[in-house]
Amino acid sequence: MADGAKAPQKYIMSLAGLLGDDDLLDYLKKLFTTLFEDNRLKMAQYVINTVALIGSIKALRFIDFVSKKYKRKASLLATAKESLDIFAKEQGISMYELLDRLLPDFGFDGLYRLIDIEGQEYRVFVGKDFKLFYLNEDNKSRKSLPPKASKELKLEIKEIQKELREANKSQKERLEEYMIIQRRWSLSDWEEFYLSNPLMFVYASTLLWAEINEDNSINQLFYVDEDGSVLDSQDDEIELDGDKNITIIHSLRLDDEQKKIWGESFYDREIVQPFEQLNRIFYHISEDEKTQKSLTRYTGKKPNKSGSMVKSILESRGWQKDIVDAGSIDFYKDFIDENIRINLGVSGINISYFEGYDDWMEIYDTTFTKINDYTQQTRLKNIPEIIFSELIRDMEMVMG
Repeated sequence: MADGAKAPQKYIMSLAGLLGDDDLLDYLKKLFTTLFEDNRLKMAQYVINTVALIGSIKALRFIDFVSKKYKRKASLLATAKESLDIFAKEQGISMYELLDRLLPDFGFDGLYRLIDIEGQEYRVFVGKDFKLFYLNEDNKSRKSLPPKASKELKLEIKEIQKELREANKSQKERLEEYMIIQRRWSLSDWEEFYLSNPLMFVYASTLLWAEINEDNSINQLFYVDEDGSVLDSQDDEIELDGDKNITIIHSLRLDDEQKKIWGESFYDREIVQPFEQLNRIFYHISEDEKTQKSLTRYTGKKPNKSGSMVKSILESRGWQKDIVDAGSIDFYKDFIDENIRINLGVSGINISYFEGYDDWMEIYDTTFTKINDYTQQTRLKNIPEIIFSELIRDMEMVMG
């Protein structure tokens, strides 16, 4: 592979993946970056497959990183997702469960890490700004390591901060997705991933959570205090039921009184949310639309943005490109648990951009099908209300 990973030698990469370990990973990361910069995307895909064969937590974290950083490169995103999906199925777990297990702990023991600097003990924490800070034995805080810290410790902390930045990049987007799909955790899993992980605890303390009954109704709402306590809107500590599930509640499921109470509660506590949750605008389907098989609200309308900007907005919201006739691009978004694919037809966006082409971009069709069978269209009345609301939210962003 030293000659730049020629295609005829790709079988060597497969062998390297089967026999290699994390010692090989750094080299493969650099090789991937080189191939990407040289626009050799097919060979970059082979590198992803090789990393997947290593199969360690660090290797899988890199593949997850690729799926987020290079999500606008359809071939790389598809290869990364397929690799993670195959591994998850081999382990008998869902993709979401795998992604939880890939969360790094940065070498912390729970929410902090103890370090010793010339006989003085410091606790290292992740702050609200996702940067490390340090408490000494007198609970005095500082934002940087004491000057007397060893060179080795400084390098280690620098690496942790880098890993923290990389891990944090994808989490806000992922948590928003979890809110939209109303992903659920058992109490034990939720406590492990959100109350015991230094990165995710910061997020846990900025969101409104719900304990969900078996019939999908809300049992109680709560937030997480900075000390890890679970509190209601009156700041009274509550107990969670181990037989119930936890979710990031979507505002569409809250009534006006609940939104008012919790909105004031978060405002008084100066809680800054990572994305719109309590103040999220939502939309309802009309009675006339319920019997339709396509959404016509935007048919024939032209966004007040260029096609390239529309493409950027949709990709940032998790839509995937679908290349159709003559290089034209449509978009789709999948909701796996519901087996729903939203198909968005547009004109004026082409795989080969050229001057003026996207000035006349307009929307022509929005349909709903099964993920595994695009011929099976479903009526709008069968679309879950949160998914419908989020579709309209995305479209309003596009229309401006």
